[in-house]
Amino acid sequence: MADPPTKLETVERFLKVIREATLLAGLGFALYFLGPHIPSIASQLGTAQVDQLEFMGLQFKIQQAEATLQAAVKAEAPQEGQEDRQVGEQTKLIADALQTLSSATVPTSVSAAAPSDASPALDDRNSFWVYLGARRAGMWVTRYFDLEAVPTPDTSIRPTVDVFKRRSVPVVRQGEWVMGEAAGVLQTGTPVIVIRTASVPGTENRELWWAEVR
Repeated sequence: MADPPTKLETVERFLKVIREATLLAGLGFALYFLGPHIPSIASQLGTAQVDQLEFMGLQFKIQQAEATLQAAVKAEAPQEGQEDRQVGEQTKLIADALQTLSSATVPTSVSAAAPSDASPALDDRNSFWVYLGARRAGMWVTRYFDLEAVPTPDTSIRPTVDVFKRRSVPVVRQGEWVMGEAAGVLQTGTPVIVIRTASVPGTENRELWWAEVR
């Protein structure tokens, strides 16, 4: 069984959470969730022990802020059409904040003997769809990934710009094309593995290619 954390380890864990949270200084609503709980945790540091319920209370507030940021990403993502667009600068900032919050909510190991699989990687989450780009006459007209051809299953690909994650490819509802629900942002250069690809018709004889990835 791992030894209880020392006072130094407790302080380091606390400072890590605070350091991550301060990166969201421009996002007042995130700090609103965290602020009321910082004094109560700070008061516990003098005892060299952090009360588990109070510490988890802080993480719960971080998760509330994460949900708020995810809602902001959905609001920024296009809702209609069959061709996605690259992520704008404002949404990039929100995505960066989400990544920071995700890191802050991963428990810090207190012992080298702790199991290595205690915290599953973010890549283990469910698969999602991304927009690869548009093709015409066998050539890319626009593309958001480092590709020469349409990728095959089990191929590793990387986006050249930030792109939206989607729950599905675009579908027709009541005669109109509707985008799949936005599920976050895949940041530039992040490798993903292709599960399958699909195309939907575009304007000007273009094929709009999507890929389900994990």
